[in-house]
Amino acid sequence: MTPQEMKKLRTNNQLTQIDVAVAVGVSVAAYRLWEAGGGNPTAENAAKLEIVLGGSSNDSDRKGTNQ
Repeated sequence: MTPQEMKKLRTNNQLTQIDVAVAVGVSVAAYRLWEAGGGNPTAENAAKLEIVLGGSSNDSDRKGTNQ
């Protein structure tokens, strides 16, 4: 999941960065860093993000990409 996708899904679900950080179990600073593109979540946290945000980190699930 790209930082742009994280932000879009978060805002579409009317969640704050704090909401997502708490649900995933990370600091708000860590989540903000991911959403800003300054770092990447671990595989475990990426899976939690998918559950919380309702997205997918699997590139093959993305429509319109040539990856």
